[in-house]
Amino acid sequence: MTRGALALDTLVNRGGVDRDILDAAAGLKRVAEGGTLDLDESGRRRAKYLADHVRAIAHEHGSP
Repeated sequence: MTRGALALDTLVNRGGVDRDILDAAAGLKRVAEGGTLDLDESGRRRAKYLADHVRAIAHEHGSP
């Protein structure tokens, strides 16, 4: 989770990110601060999509 948080933070700070990245960053921040997401099935599918999207971008930028 830490790697994902750092990758998201870097992307958001650089600017020019799409809505998916902003949503992923907001969700991860909420969880990191001790919150929960309480997702339904649709929300879980979107969370998986966002996680895959972030992983692909992180991999593209050199993070394992």
